[in-house]
Amino acid sequence: MIGFKKDNNEFDWRSVPAVDPDEVDRWLGCTDAKDRQFPLQVALQVHDEIEARLMQSGEVDDADLREARGGMRALRRFAELYSKILEGRR
Repeated sequence: MIGFKKDNNEFDWRSVPAVDPDEVDRWLGCTDAKDRQFPLQVALQVHDEIEARLMQSGEVDDADLREARGGMRALRRFAELYSKILEGRR
């Protein structure tokens, strides 16, 4: 699987290949509107999991809170960029 080291579950972002604009165009050209929503659905699922963790009873330490906020910001930014890509495709 891309990104995961064989000996543990640590994700290595350097292993993710660079975006090839031609591949993006081919993917967008061979998927329908419903299939193109899948990345946003995955982002929503992750967002909801982070939110659920924050809403659990008990205290959240500062480091976990910062990580959650950063993750939610990153998901929002992804959704903004991806939505703009889809809008440009229409």
